Amino acid sequence: MTQKKLTKHQMKEDKLVTSLFKAWEWGRLHGKQLGLGVGSVVILILVVILYGSYQSSRTVRAAELFGQASIEMQTPMASQVQAAVNDFQVLLRDYPRSKWSPYACFYLANMLFRDGQYTQAKTYFQKYVNEYNEDSLMTASAYAGVAQCLEQEKDYLSASEYYLKGAEVSLKSILAPEYLLEAGRSYLKGEQKQKAVDVFQRVVLEYPNTPYGNTARQELMQIPIS
Repeated sequence: MTQKKLTKHQMKEDKLVTSLFKAWEWGRLHGKQLGLGVGSVVILILVVILYGSYQSSRTVRAAELFGQASIEMQTPMASQVQAAVNDFQVLLRDYPRSKWSPYACFYLANMLFRDGQYTQAKTYFQKYVNEYNEDSLMTASAYAGVAQCLEQEKDYLSASEYYLKGAEVSLKSILAPEYLLEAGRSYLKGEQKQKAVDVFQRVVLEYPNTPYGNTARQELMQIPIS
């Protein structure tokens, strides 16, 4: 009997099923050691991600990497966290324009910061700002991430400038006054008292009836008058 030739659509569907099975199988094999059930929400999200983003083999591979790394980074196991770092790095290297790359970049920067790798974390926070700055809140947070890395390096004046950049991205968000306060504190650490006063006064004026405004007033009261 003559074998029926598969259409391109059927071939794509076959590849999709294979990818979904690979994702499910990975979760089944690793779920117990990671403290996750086979039917966990995380695994379900991974399947949805793969199905919803299926356009090409490259898109599927990028989604697989992102889904796997997202599971790995949620565990307390150092080896799995490092695996997540590696997977995110591969995703950014091989699929820099995928829809998952901005999130991979941001999550990777945060993971490196928590691990004390401040130089690398700063690089990826800056990469997010330079290449993936479509989401205003994530962009603001990435600027603040750079600032936190600079604080760890005791470059307080540069840290202040990055906190200010983070605040300016989304002045109406809850992040803005918080980053302004951090900018003022960094200026104080960098012995730039007048700049700190200016920033704290700005918080008082722009966010007067908020906890941030009250905190800024308290910060001003603690600055000695010369």
